Amino acid sequence: MPDDAPLDRTLAALARGGLSNLLVLGLRHSDEHPLPFYRPHLLAGFWLELTDGFVWFDNDQGILTATPAARLQLPDRIDSDSAEDLCILGGEGFTLDPAREPAPISALELVAEDDAALREARIAAVFLRCTDGAELFAHAWSFEGVAFGRASEYASWREEQPYFADWGRFRWEAADMPWTWASRRTLAMRP
Repeated sequence: MPDDAPLDRTLAALARGGLSNLLVLGLRHSDEHPLPFYRPHLLAGFWLELTDGFVWFDNDQGILTATPAARLQLPDRIDSDSAEDLCILGGEGFTLDPAREPAPISALELVAEDDAALREARIAAVFLRCTDGAELFAHAWSFEGVAFGRASEYASWREEQPYFADWGRFRWEAADMPWTWASRRTLAMRP
């Protein structure tokens, strides 16, 4: 099996660009949820805004699919003619300080069912830490949303989710450059 994989493009984008912001795509389904809002079950996915592009994490049936992009763009599967309102929110109210300067990602972890899922960038959770200490943990919450946190929530999630106990936890660090599917480190889900 060749070393190149769909995941490699995503890893390359994350390794070379400083993380500047988290942008969330929210859907409003009725007037009962005025904008802005922070309701995980109404989030379709999120972008990590980098200094030279974006990585889009699309939530589809409880699995996040990571795709790099040169510019911010709405995903193809969103129906622009529907009654749903699209709202792009910044890092405020989530976990990143909007006033911080972009910083390189020093450590990245992805949780995937197995090597095949990881190669295709189909993951259950992502955790990253930047060189300035900023952290972000995100996972597909149920089938219709995304939830966010930091390292402590990531550790709790791994402990409290028996469904993912047999899945793989894969890590890349700054010393592992270049980041590729083949350069992954495999860790135990717990502790």
